[in-house]
Amino acid sequence: MKTIYSIILTVILSIGFLTAQTAGTTGVDGSGNTYPWVKIGNQYWTAENLRTAKFLNGEDIATGFENADWKDLYDKETMTGQAAYCIYPGAIQEDGYLYNWMAAVDERGICPEGWLVPTDNDFKILEMFLGMTQEKVDGEAWRHTDREARYLKSPDRSFGETAGSYGFNAVPAGHREKEKGNFEKYGEDAYFMTVTTHDPEDTNFKHQASRRLLRNSYKSIHRSGILKSAGMSIRCVSDDPTASGIANTHATKTIKNVIIYSITGAKVESNLENLKDGIYIQKINYTDGSIQNTKILIRK
Repeated sequence: MKTIYSIILTVILSIGFLTAQTAGTTGVDGSGNTYPWVKIGNQYWTAENLRTAKFLNGEDIATGFENADWKDLYDKETMTGQAAYCIYPGAIQEDGYLYNWMAAVDERGICPEGWLVPTDNDFKILEMFLGMTQEKVDGEAWRHTDREARYLKSPDRSFGETAGSYGFNAVPAGHREKEKGNFEKYGEDAYFMTVTTHDPEDTNFKHQASRRLLRNSYKSIHRSGILKSAGMSIRCVSDDPTASGIANTHATKTIKNVIIYSITGAKVESNLENLKDGIYIQKINYTDGSIQNTKILIRK
């Protein structure tokens, strides 16, 4: 197994198998919680699941719904509904709470100040930084180029083999089912909500939110739509972790491709697992023409 270190200027910040370049702590959410964050590529992600019971303005988020009531919180006719959260029975603090789509998009804000619930595109940018191709990230169901899911999983609770590599620390917190309202998959799957309607022009998908799913035994990342009544974990994303106030913008850059070069400038194998020990340059080309170059040190 190789260890890969990201080198920014002369600083090496090592967190596991691959390294996040920097880390810190968010401001408070509506319940007064703070969360550790990590920088992955040009994005900043919270490293724990959201666990607020209040919006940023201090108002309570509705909770306490029975299964039959939970599944009916989203109204297909009006395409709106009741913002709500729930706690998986027996869950621990690091599991966070499960939220429906209405809570995720509520204008009162659910993430700490300066942070937002991610879009589908935010996750695509993350996946491409981890090595997934554009064709793969745009696909549905289980997708991978180089088993990217393992780079997002927590090293605890036996959730995958080579886990925790970027400090994202996904945990198998399960979800609340979309049509029955029951709790499922605790200890097996991690589900992440986005604010994106999966396909607003499609009769069926306009009632679904884009989501991500990580499974205990899988190294792929699942992308699909899920009925907006489902309850899932939320991670928050930011383009500036020092920002104050609710205002922030989602990442708009789209990765075109990622190329690995030797220190002498020769193009080499793009699969990091197959590279020999040494220093390499990771070049990320964005569709807007901008480029990010990062030195990476690979060592057994």
